[in-house]
Amino acid sequence: MQARRMSECELLDSLDIALQDDHIYPCYQPQINHSTGRMVGAEALMRWKDPENGMQYPSDFIPLLERNDLLYLADVHIFKMVCIFLRKCIDQGLQLMPISVNMSL
Repeated sequence: MQARRMSECELLDSLDIALQDDHIYPCYQPQINHSTGRMVGAEALMRWKDPENGMQYPSDFIPLLERNDLLYLADVHIFKMVCIFLRKCIDQGLQLMPISVNMSL
């Protein structure tokens, strides 16, 4: 599927469904200790994959949500998804690492 940049109106109109259906989700970027080469944590980066239009650029949707005082909705959603992921890790007996989550002001 070829990605198509959605307009600002399309992004705003589809926000509720994107959150409800987990089209906005965390992508975990490893944090590495360069002295040891070992992973010491991760950062949860916000991504949006629309089922019809493909991946949307964070540089398009994050500032738009921020300008419209809606970014907190996506921030809370990402935080919740990270918590669910960590709970699954605990339930599976996996070793936990810190995960950073960016939150808007």
